[in-house]
Amino acid sequence: MPDNILIDDYHLEKAHIHPNSDKHYMKEEINETDLITVFNIVHNHIDNNKGLKLNKLIKELKK
Repeated sequence: MPDNILIDDYHLEKAHIHPNSDKHYMKEEINETDLITVFNIVHNHIDNNKGLKLNKLIKELKK
């Protein structure tokens, strides 16, 4: 995971992504609650796309 991206479930019951770690107030709620599953989605995304495409990743996490 790139250093400027953060995924957590700290403030809410559901996991969410902070697309810019310097602006922690910015967050996108995602549907998955299991952080291991979230990790697998992110890992597969990076492998399949040869890197991170943030907007596409957020869409994948919201499915």
